[in-house]
Amino acid sequence: QIQIEAEHDHKERLTNVGQIAAGIAHALNTPLGSIILLADIIKDMSANSQILEEAEKIKSQAEHCSQVVKQLLGYVRKDEEVKNKHDVSTIVEKVRDLVELEARKRNIRVMIRSTPEECGIVCNKNQMEQLFFNLFSNAFHAIGENGNVNIEIGHDPLFQQVTVAFSDNGHGI
Repeated sequence: QIQIEAEHDHKERLTNVGQIAAGIAHALNTPLGSIILLADIIKDMSANSQILEEAEKIKSQAEHCSQVVKQLLGYVRKDEEVKNKHDVSTIVEKVRDLVELEARKRNIRVMIRSTPEECGIVCNKNQMEQLFFNLFSNAFHAIGENGNVNIEIGHDPLFQQVTVAFSDNGHGI
Protein backbone atom coordinates (compact mmCIF):
# COMPACT_ATOMS: atom_id res chain seq x y z
CA GLN A 1 0.00 0.00 0.00
CA ILE A 2 2.77 2.44 0.93
CA GLN A 3 4.72 1.63 -2.25
CA ILE A 4 1.61 2.17 -4.41
CA GLU A 5 1.01 5.57 -2.77
CA ALA A 6 4.67 6.52 -3.28
CA GLU A 7 4.48 5.58 -6.99
CA HIS A 8 1.25 7.55 -7.36
CA ASP A 9 2.85 10.61 -5.70
CA HIS A 10 5.88 10.30 -7.97
CA LYS A 11 3.69 10.12 -11.11
CA GLU A 12 1.70 13.12 -9.91
CA ARG A 13 4.92 15.14 -9.40
CA LEU A 14 6.12 14.17 -12.90
CA THR A 15 2.81 15.30 -14.35
CA ASN A 16 3.11 18.64 -12.53
CA VAL A 17 6.70 19.10 -13.74
CA GLY A 18 5.55 18.36 -17.30
CA GLN A 19 2.79 20.96 -17.08
CA ILE A 20 5.20 23.55 -15.68
CA ALA A 21 7.76 22.75 -18.40
CA ALA A 22 5.10 23.09 -21.09
CA GLY A 23 4.05 26.47 -19.68
CA ILE A 24 7.64 27.72 -19.57
CA ALA A 25 8.34 26.45 -23.08
CA HIS A 26 5.24 28.17 -24.45
CA ALA A 27 6.19 31.42 -22.68
CA LEU A 28 9.68 31.29 -24.25
CA ASN A 29 8.63 30.40 -27.79
CA THR A 30 7.28 33.80 -28.89
CA PRO A 31 10.12 35.93 -27.46
CA LEU A 32 12.65 33.60 -29.10
CA GLY A 33 10.85 34.06 -32.41
CA SER A 34 11.02 37.82 -31.93
CA ILE A 35 14.76 37.67 -31.15
CA ILE A 36 15.39 35.68 -34.33
CA LEU A 37 13.31 38.13 -36.38
CA LEU A 38 15.08 41.16 -34.88
CA ALA A 39 18.51 39.60 -35.52
CA ASP A 40 17.52 39.19 -39.18
CA ILE A 41 16.38 42.82 -39.26
CA ILE A 42 19.71 43.98 -37.83
CA LYS A 43 21.54 41.91 -40.44
CA ASP A 44 19.43 43.40 -43.24
CA MET A 45 19.93 46.98 -42.04
CA SER A 46 23.65 46.99 -41.35
CA ALA A 47 26.70 47.02 -43.58
CA ASN A 48 29.10 46.89 -40.62
CA SER A 49 30.77 43.46 -40.63
CA GLN A 50 31.12 43.41 -36.82
CA ILE A 51 27.41 44.09 -36.36
CA LEU A 52 26.53 41.46 -38.98
CA GLU A 53 28.69 38.91 -37.18
CA GLU A 54 27.16 39.70 -33.78
CA ALA A 55 23.62 39.59 -35.18
CA GLU A 56 24.36 36.17 -36.68
CA LYS A 57 25.60 34.97 -33.27
CA ILE A 58 22.41 36.25 -31.62
CA LYS A 59 20.28 34.51 -34.23
CA SER A 60 22.22 31.26 -33.96
CA GLN A 61 21.93 31.15 -30.17
CA ALA A 62 18.23 32.03 -30.23
CA GLU A 63 17.61 29.30 -32.83
CA HIS A 64 19.46 26.84 -30.59
CA CYS A 65 17.26 27.82 -27.64
CA SER A 66 14.19 27.51 -29.84
CA GLN A 67 15.18 23.97 -30.79
CA VAL A 68 15.64 23.05 -27.12
CA VAL A 69 12.19 24.48 -26.37
CA LYS A 70 10.67 22.50 -29.29
CA GLN A 71 12.30 19.31 -28.06
CA LEU A 72 11.02 19.95 -24.55
CA LEU A 73 7.51 20.61 -25.85
CA GLY A 74 7.66 17.50 -28.02
CA TYR A 75 8.67 15.38 -25.06
CA VAL A 76 6.11 16.89 -22.69
CA ARG A 77 3.23 16.86 -25.16
CA LYS A 78 3.51 13.27 -26.34
CA ASP A 79 0.69 12.34 -24.00
CA GLU A 80 -1.05 15.69 -24.00
CA GLU A 81 -1.43 16.69 -27.65
CA VAL A 82 -4.31 19.02 -26.92
CA LYS A 83 -6.58 19.79 -29.83
CA ASN A 84 -9.73 21.81 -29.34
CA LYS A 85 -11.96 23.93 -31.52
CA HIS A 86 -10.54 27.44 -31.97
CA ASP A 87 -11.56 30.40 -34.12
CA VAL A 88 -8.82 31.04 -36.68
CA SER A 89 -9.61 34.77 -36.82
CA THR A 90 -9.06 35.08 -33.07
CA ILE A 91 -5.71 33.29 -33.30
CA VAL A 92 -4.52 35.45 -36.22
CA GLU A 93 -5.59 38.64 -34.41
CA LYS A 94 -3.75 37.57 -31.25
CA VAL A 95 -0.54 36.98 -33.20
CA ARG A 96 -1.03 40.26 -35.09
CA ASP A 97 -1.18 42.02 -31.72
CA LEU A 98 2.15 40.37 -30.78
CA VAL A 99 3.89 41.64 -33.93
CA GLU A 100 2.14 45.02 -34.06
CA LEU A 101 5.09 46.97 -32.62
CA GLU A 102 7.44 45.54 -35.24
CA ALA A 103 4.95 46.36 -37.98
CA ARG A 104 4.72 49.96 -36.80
CA LYS A 105 8.52 50.30 -36.62
CA ARG A 106 8.81 49.08 -40.21
CA ASN A 107 5.79 51.08 -41.41
CA ILE A 108 4.00 47.89 -42.45
CA ARG A 109 0.23 47.96 -42.55
CA VAL A 110 -1.52 44.72 -41.58
CA MET A 111 -5.07 44.21 -42.84
CA ILE A 112 -7.21 41.28 -41.75
CA ARG A 113 -10.45 40.52 -43.56
CA SER A 114 -12.61 37.78 -42.16
CA THR A 115 -16.03 36.38 -42.89
CA PRO A 116 -18.67 37.25 -40.28
CA GLU A 117 -19.26 33.61 -39.34
CA GLU A 118 -16.91 31.84 -36.98
CA CYS A 119 -14.04 30.08 -38.70
CA GLY A 120 -13.53 27.34 -36.16
CA ILE A 121 -11.14 24.46 -36.61
CA VAL A 122 -9.96 21.66 -34.35
CA CYS A 123 -6.26 22.29 -33.79
CA ASN A 124 -3.43 22.71 -31.33
CA LYS A 125 -3.70 26.43 -30.58
CA ASN A 126 0.01 26.82 -29.74
CA GLN A 127 1.06 25.27 -33.04
CA MET A 128 -1.34 27.52 -34.96
CA GLU A 129 0.00 30.61 -33.17
CA GLN A 130 3.55 29.57 -34.09
CA LEU A 131 2.49 28.99 -37.71
CA PHE A 132 0.95 32.45 -38.03
CA PHE A 133 3.88 34.06 -36.20
CA ASN A 134 6.21 32.48 -38.78
CA LEU A 135 4.05 33.74 -41.65
CA PHE A 136 4.14 37.29 -40.24
CA SER A 137 7.91 37.04 -39.74
CA ASN A 138 8.43 35.86 -43.31
CA ALA A 139 6.22 38.66 -44.66
CA PHE A 140 8.05 41.32 -42.62
CA HIS A 141 11.40 39.96 -43.75
CA ALA A 142 10.30 39.98 -47.41
CA ILE A 143 8.91 43.52 -47.17
CA GLY A 144 11.68 45.16 -45.19
CA GLU A 145 9.99 48.52 -44.72
CA ASN A 146 6.96 50.38 -46.02
CA GLY A 147 4.56 47.73 -47.16
CA ASN A 148 1.37 45.81 -46.64
CA VAL A 149 0.42 42.41 -45.29
CA ASN A 150 -3.07 41.23 -46.17
CA ILE A 151 -4.76 38.28 -44.51
CA GLU A 152 -8.06 36.90 -45.73
CA ILE A 153 -9.88 34.37 -43.57
CA GLY A 154 -12.86 32.58 -44.99
CA HIS A 155 -15.23 29.72 -44.36
CA ASP A 156 -16.42 27.46 -47.16
CA PRO A 157 -19.48 25.58 -45.88
CA LEU A 158 -19.76 23.51 -49.07
CA PHE A 159 -16.34 21.91 -48.54
CA GLN A 160 -16.45 22.37 -44.76
CA GLN A 161 -13.11 24.11 -44.65
CA VAL A 162 -11.50 27.29 -43.43
CA THR A 163 -9.13 29.19 -45.70
CA VAL A 164 -6.40 31.59 -44.65
CA ALA A 165 -4.51 33.55 -47.31
CA PHE A 166 -1.46 35.66 -46.42
CA SER A 167 -0.10 38.06 -49.02
CA ASP A 168 2.40 40.90 -48.94
CA ASN A 169 4.06 43.29 -51.35
CA GLY A 170 7.60 42.21 -50.43
CA HIS A 171 10.27 40.96 -52.79
CA GLY A 172 9.62 37.31 -51.90
CA ILE A 173 11.46 34.75 -49.85
